[in-house]
Amino acid sequence: MRKLIVAGLMVCIPLGVSAQKAFKDWPEGTSPKTVGELVSKRFVEVPHPNFNGNPAPPNEITYPETCAWFGALRYADITKNKKLLRQLEERFLPIFGPERRLQPLPDHVDHTVFGTIPLQLYAQTGKEIYYHMGIWYADEQWKMPRNTKHKEEY
Repeated sequence: MRKLIVAGLMVCIPLGVSAQKAFKDWPEGTSPKTVGELVSKRFVEVPHPNFNGNPAPPNEITYPETCAWFGALRYADITKNKKLLRQLEERFLPIFGPERRLQPLPDHVDHTVFGTIPLQLYAQTGKEIYYHMGIWYADEQWKMPRNTKHKEEY
């Protein structure tokens, strides 16, 4: 068994070194850091989008926006970009007030994933208000959807 593990490691090491080299020589303007900065900057500058093909303002934060927001938060964390973190947090704060209507109901996985945003904010800021909101979404994902038409059991 040990020989198999050692052989596996020997095969992986050259691949790892090759991959590391491949991820160093980016054409100008295409490095992960540059692209991450551009995407994150764009995200904080545009209003909440409506991904349903409707030009009207959205009724809720949608799955694609949640994923983009989470990615921008992770990028801010990995790059230690405190300014970006502050901008992403400022985008979130209206959810507690004037934009409360945009907070998705936790009735489907596409909606409960929204909880990753406050949990990521909590992980980076330590502010408990984010923790409580994120945990609420996490707990709600285990409940039966409100619009279930027949009795289902877990």
